[in-house]
Amino acid sequence: MSLSGKQLRMPSKSRNGLLRWVERFLLGAGAVLVMYWGGFQAWAEHHRQTQVAAFEVDDSPDQSLWSPGRVEAFEHSLAVASDGPVGLLTIPSGLQIPIYDGASDLNLDRGVARIEGTADLDAMGNLAIAGHRDGFFRTLKDAAVGDRIELRTPSGVRVYEIEDMAVIEPNDVSVLRDTPDRALTLLTCYPFYFVGDAPQRFVVRAIAVNPQTADS
Repeated sequence: MSLSGKQLRMPSKSRNGLLRWVERFLLGAGAVLVMYWGGFQAWAEHHRQTQVAAFEVDDSPDQSLWSPGRVEAFEHSLAVASDGPVGLLTIPSGLQIPIYDGASDLNLDRGVARIEGTADLDAMGNLAIAGHRDGFFRTLKDAAVGDRIELRTPSGVRVYEIEDMAVIEPNDVSVLRDTPDRALTLLTCYPFYFVGDAPQRFVVRAIAVNPQTADS
């Protein structure tokens, strides 16, 4: 027995009911996905802010090597509302320094700063960080090849080992070039105790000891 097209066609009333059910199901599923995504985003942002909040500025760091002007600038910076640090740098002297994103005057007064255009803290490539020679980075004068530097971010901790140090001219930007592997470049003015605007730059280059994961 053959079936005609009329026999195979679903009744109009039943078809409309099915379409309404499918529409309601899809709308409900979409609402659930939107709520889930919104909740996940809120959790992620809360987690990020909680992690970054751990990098609070120490309002009494070791300032024994600092110039009086740098101490005053640091104290003034603490009263300015701004974005918090994105990480924490522990250098060979044991000093823990907050890292801010962007080398503005304010960021350099209250810590050290990632130079824009270089790698992000958890990314592959050359991460360049600047600091004042008469403030947090004055202790770099005692750094040596083989010393370890610790970089802490919301993702965990990565350890770098100093492989080279050099004095360069201010217009030498080759030290900021990107690298295929994880590298850390610390940059400050030089000489450390020069009176006035220092004529040169002191560079510390370190490579990641645990390059794959920040929490390894």
